[in-house]
Amino acid sequence: EALFNTALDTGMRQGELFALTWSDIDFENLVIHIDKTYGYTKDLKLNKRVGMITPPKSEKSVRDIPLPQRTKEILLKHKAEQKALLFRCGMLQEETSIVFSTVVGTYLDGNNVVHRLKTIYKNLGFDKSKTFHDLRHTYATRLFELGEEPRTVQELLGHSDINITLGTYIHVLEKTKQKTATKIDDLYRTSESIPDLAETDQVNVLE
Repeated sequence: EALFNTALDTGMRQGELFALTWSDIDFENLVIHIDKTYGYTKDLKLNKRVGMITPPKSEKSVRDIPLPQRTKEILLKHKAEQKALLFRCGMLQEETSIVFSTVVGTYLDGNNVVHRLKTIYKNLGFDKSKTFHDLRHTYATRLFELGEEPRTVQELLGHSDINITLGTYIHVLEKTKQKTATKIDDLYRTSESIPDLAETDQVNVLE
């Protein structure tokens, strides 16, 4: 629950969320520091894929993003629950502990997480082809619908180039532009409904 909500509220990539530690979250100033990611690479000696922490995919991916108050409350609740679970396993929760981990404090398996998310999608009646990355898309789409500037969305998502942001969400921007005409109509309708101030003053004087 905490993982999916944080993805929806911050637009972080799956690898960035998996690599997040409690020291990366500044609850006092409502900021999340992103400077690493968790992913899989092939170990040639073992001849299998192994998980490891690496720097983000680009310089722009190293960033600070705002922590919504709603998400802060979700994460604090999750932190308390995680502390209790780790304690039962004889482990202590530290600032270097992984925020989203298994019950024994190890890294999550991406396939298991996606499988669980797809079950939620199915129960909600969503398209079964949706992925974890769609949570990030939802975050960005909501920002554009709220009128956020493309440059700001680029910075929050950690895109290396503004053209990536514009190209990915061009359909959302087109819908936003279409709403502009309605806003103009609403503006004139509101203006027409306001009585002429001069006439109002004359009425008040006569009364």
